[in-house]
Amino acid sequence: MKSLALALTLLSASPVLAAEITVEMLNNKDGEMYAYSQKVVKVAVGDVVTWKATNAGHNAIFVPKAFPEGAAPLDGMMSKDVSYTFEKPGIYMVRCNPHFGLGMLQAVVVGNDMSNLEQVKAASYPGKAKANADAIFAELSK
Repeated sequence: MKSLALALTLLSASPVLAAEITVEMLNNKDGEMYAYSQKVVKVAVGDVVTWKATNAGHNAIFVPKAFPEGAAPLDGMMSKDVSYTFEKPGIYMVRCNPHFGLGMLQAVVVGNDMSNLEQVKAASYPGKAKANADAIFAELSK
């Protein structure tokens, strides 16, 4: 009985491992020019997403005013992998700086929390990014 209690105590005290998700930055995905490998990524608080520079000429940064208030910024460098640990729940919109107007956009939803959806929708999405943002918002509404 003591060994069972000890085992349960040790298991409950062990840290929960965060998930690690990789998103590729691509020149072409299924006929779409300039795209992330996933348009919507759902993660838990504490999970890490890495944007992999599979094709050169891309980066990953947050769309201004389209992520939870108080969250640290994401500012990936061109043609470099970048990782981010999500510590605040909510929706984070990620863009590729040079291809934003061409629609290279993604949403990361943390903790299934969409309380900042209206704030995210109100951000500026130029060119094709507007249509892609609308498609992402429709998917999130399902």
